[in-house]
Amino acid sequence: MTDCEYKHTPADLHRVASIAFSMGAQELVACATPHIPSAKVDQPYKAGREYAINRSNPRWEQMKLVWLQAVRSMVMLRQGKAAPDVLVFLGDDVPVKTITSRLPDGIDGLDWDVCTGDALKHRLQVKGGRLVTPDGIEYKAFLMADKAHVNAESQARIDAFREAGVAILHSGESIIRPLEILTHHESVVHTHRRIDNTEIFYLANLEDRTTVVSFRLQDMPKKVRVWHNLSGSRHELKCNNDRTYTLTLHPCESVFLTYSPNAL
Repeated sequence: MTDCEYKHTPADLHRVASIAFSMGAQELVACATPHIPSAKVDQPYKAGREYAINRSNPRWEQMKLVWLQAVRSMVMLRQGKAAPDVLVFLGDDVPVKTITSRLPDGIDGLDWDVCTGDALKHRLQVKGGRLVTPDGIEYKAFLMADKAHVNAESQARIDAFREAGVAILHSGESIIRPLEILTHHESVVHTHRRIDNTEIFYLANLEDRTTVVSFRLQDMPKKVRVWHNLSGSRHELKCNNDRTYTLTLHPCESVFLTYSPNAL
């Protein structure tokens, strides 16, 4: 966001924030606002380039909606715990970076964490055939790309996971998605969290146009509560006869879906 310029719209900034939130970010820190001592801004501030995040930006007043949605998202995304589907092993070669050439296939639509060999040794245990972290995060499966470099120590740990019943996969295609986007899946991003016995999904429309999204929830609750970040309004979303849900998202709008599995 701090690299955005005057030419970028508030929607552009919101898209960046939404993608970051869908990847697990919980806090945004704006660090590129230049110091403008004058209370009245007569001309755009320039420091080699026209950074969008400063109050001399002609669109500055329009940015309020970006920050409003971001603040509300940050509050919600700090509640409870992340509910990722799979853990992706990036390999033992260094430097280790989350780059697309190293990620396994079939992870679109999944919530996933990444780890290195150090986490294999010190952060992961097996419980009921699933990998579990000390703070209670569980993973349905362990994924690694075919070309990932694995040293002998890590391989021994992975073999032990497999013997304990953990699913060791090279693709995420077979993993059931707790939330499956059926339409406009390239335009909508999401992430999953859990607060006690309440499931929470963050959804964001990346398009500059209204998008009608069809999706399916694995738990198939009869009713889902929708909280709109921008307006603060809430309403219930009922399950369709074909066990799908339909939700209208306004341009660059983000929402939260919540339901309790015990109230299905």
